[in-house]
Amino acid sequence: MPGTVSKEIRILDPNVRNHIDTFRVVMLSTASRTIFPEILEIFGPEAAIKFLDVFGGLTIKVPERSFLEQAARDTDIYHMMSSGGNQSDIIEYLATKYDMEPDYVRTCYQRVLDIRHRYNL
Repeated sequence: MPGTVSKEIRILDPNVRNHIDTFRVVMLSTASRTIFPEILEIFGPEAAIKFLDVFGGLTIKVPERSFLEQAARDTDIYHMMSSGGNQSDIIEYLATKYDMEPDYVRTCYQRVLDIRHRYNL
Protein backbone atom coordinates (compact mmCIF):
# COMPACT_ATOMS: atom_id res chain seq x y z
CA MET A 1 0.00 0.00 0.00
CA PRO A 2 1.56 3.34 -1.02
CA GLY A 3 2.17 5.76 1.85
CA THR A 4 1.13 5.20 5.41
CA VAL A 5 -2.34 5.30 6.86
CA SER A 6 -2.81 8.25 9.19
CA LYS A 7 -4.03 7.89 12.76
CA GLU A 8 -7.21 9.67 11.65
CA ILE A 9 -10.14 7.81 10.19
CA ARG A 10 -8.78 6.11 7.07
CA ILE A 11 -11.20 7.79 4.66
CA LEU A 12 -9.53 11.13 5.41
CA ASP A 13 -6.12 9.80 4.42
CA PRO A 14 -4.99 11.63 1.26
CA ASN A 15 -4.30 8.27 -0.44
CA VAL A 16 -7.93 7.19 -0.21
CA ARG A 17 -9.78 10.50 -0.39
CA ASN A 18 -11.24 9.49 -3.76
CA HIS A 19 -13.22 6.73 -1.99
CA ILE A 20 -15.33 9.18 -0.03
CA ASP A 21 -18.41 8.47 -2.18
CA THR A 22 -18.23 4.77 -1.34
CA PHE A 23 -17.79 5.56 2.34
CA ARG A 24 -20.77 7.91 2.22
CA VAL A 25 -23.01 5.24 0.68
CA VAL A 26 -21.87 2.59 3.16
CA MET A 27 -22.52 4.98 6.06
CA LEU A 28 -25.94 5.95 4.73
CA SER A 29 -26.98 2.33 4.46
CA THR A 30 -25.65 1.23 7.85
CA ALA A 31 -26.40 4.37 9.86
CA SER A 32 -29.93 4.99 8.64
CA ARG A 33 -31.29 5.12 12.19
CA THR A 34 -28.91 7.91 13.17
CA ILE A 35 -28.68 11.55 12.20
CA PHE A 36 -25.77 10.82 9.85
CA PRO A 37 -27.88 11.46 6.72
CA GLU A 38 -28.80 14.92 8.02
CA ILE A 39 -25.21 15.68 9.04
CA LEU A 40 -24.06 14.62 5.59
CA GLU A 41 -26.66 16.81 3.89
CA ILE A 42 -25.87 19.86 6.02
CA PHE A 43 -22.06 19.68 6.11
CA GLY A 44 -21.17 17.75 2.97
CA PRO A 45 -19.11 14.54 2.82
CA GLU A 46 -15.69 15.72 4.02
CA ALA A 47 -16.91 17.86 6.92
CA ALA A 48 -19.38 15.13 7.97
CA ILE A 49 -16.60 12.57 8.08
CA LYS A 50 -14.36 14.93 10.06
CA PHE A 51 -17.29 15.46 12.45
CA LEU A 52 -17.58 11.68 12.88
CA ASP A 53 -13.85 11.36 13.40
CA VAL A 54 -13.88 13.93 16.21
CA PHE A 55 -17.18 13.05 17.87
CA GLY A 56 -17.60 9.35 17.00
CA GLY A 57 -19.00 7.36 19.90
CA LEU A 58 -20.03 10.40 21.92
CA THR A 59 -23.54 11.44 22.82
CA ILE A 60 -24.14 14.99 21.66
CA LYS A 61 -26.91 17.16 23.03
CA VAL A 62 -28.11 19.91 20.73
CA PRO A 63 -29.81 22.90 22.35
CA GLU A 64 -33.54 23.15 21.79
CA ARG A 65 -34.75 25.51 19.08
CA SER A 66 -36.31 27.80 21.71
CA PHE A 67 -32.91 28.19 23.39
CA LEU A 68 -31.33 29.19 20.06
CA GLU A 69 -34.14 31.66 19.38
CA GLN A 70 -33.68 33.19 22.85
CA ALA A 71 -29.93 33.54 22.28
CA ALA A 72 -30.58 35.27 18.94
CA ARG A 73 -33.16 37.56 20.56
CA ASP A 74 -30.83 38.47 23.42
CA THR A 75 -28.00 39.16 20.98
CA ASP A 76 -30.26 41.48 18.99
CA ILE A 77 -31.35 43.25 22.17
CA TYR A 78 -27.76 43.71 23.31
CA HIS A 79 -26.54 45.10 20.00
CA MET A 80 -29.50 47.43 19.52
CA MET A 81 -29.21 48.80 23.04
CA SER A 82 -25.44 49.21 22.62
CA SER A 83 -25.89 51.23 19.42
CA GLY A 84 -26.00 54.53 21.31
CA GLY A 85 -29.46 55.60 20.22
CA ASN A 86 -32.29 56.82 22.42
CA GLN A 87 -32.55 54.01 25.00
CA SER A 88 -36.22 54.61 25.77
CA ASP A 89 -37.18 54.38 22.09
CA ILE A 90 -35.00 51.32 21.56
CA ILE A 91 -36.41 49.54 24.61
CA GLU A 92 -39.97 50.32 23.54
CA TYR A 93 -39.24 49.06 20.02
CA LEU A 94 -37.66 45.83 21.33
CA ALA A 95 -40.46 45.25 23.83
CA THR A 96 -42.96 45.45 20.97
CA LYS A 97 -40.81 43.41 18.59
CA TYR A 98 -40.36 40.56 21.07
CA ASP A 99 -43.70 40.95 22.88
CA MET A 100 -42.17 41.46 26.31
CA GLU A 101 -42.18 44.02 29.08
CA PRO A 102 -39.60 46.83 28.88
CA ASP A 103 -38.10 45.67 32.20
CA TYR A 104 -37.46 42.24 30.70
CA VAL A 105 -35.73 43.85 27.71
CA ARG A 106 -33.39 45.50 30.21
CA THR A 107 -32.90 42.15 31.98
CA CYS A 108 -31.94 40.48 28.69
CA TYR A 109 -29.50 43.28 27.91
CA GLN A 110 -27.91 43.00 31.35
CA ARG A 111 -27.63 39.21 31.04
CA VAL A 112 -25.69 39.54 27.77
CA LEU A 113 -23.57 42.34 29.20
CA ASP A 114 -22.66 40.08 32.15
CA ILE A 115 -21.84 37.17 29.82
CA ARG A 116 -19.64 39.37 27.64
CA HIS A 117 -17.85 40.65 30.74
CA ARG A 118 -17.32 37.09 32.02
CA TYR A 119 -15.69 36.13 28.70
CA ASN A 120 -13.74 39.40 28.38
CA LEU A 121 -15.51 40.50 25.21
